[in-house]
Amino acid sequence: MDNKQDLKTLDTEKKSDKVLEEKKNDRKTAGKTFEKKKTAKQKAVIYMGPSVPDNILISGKIYKKPPEYVSDFISKNPVFGKLIIDVEKLAEFKRKVEGKGTEEHSLYSECLKIINEGGLL
Repeated sequence: MDNKQDLKTLDTEKKSDKVLEEKKNDRKTAGKTFEKKKTAKQKAVIYMGPSVPDNILISGKIYKKPPEYVSDFISKNPVFGKLIIDVEKLAEFKRKVEGKGTEEHSLYSECLKIINEGGLL
């Protein structure tokens, strides 16, 4: 009878250890996930299109988090939002925007045309 009780106690202890180890691993994983989210939220972006009248968007302006008026403007004029890029991709973007026939060049030209023709919403 004592052997059965000892085996049950040993089995219960093993299960408890396993549960504790899983909780410990969950906390580690949760911490890493939080760090990734925190890092992602802190990425700076830069607007690389032509400046929009009334300083709504200024070419070369860096944002950690674009203000609400920028978000409102982009929701009405989505093509401008495509010219807000990660700061880390700035050099590549500059190279592409200068090359005719690239998507970046076309987007920049389209934004410039909208501004010059007064087609902003």
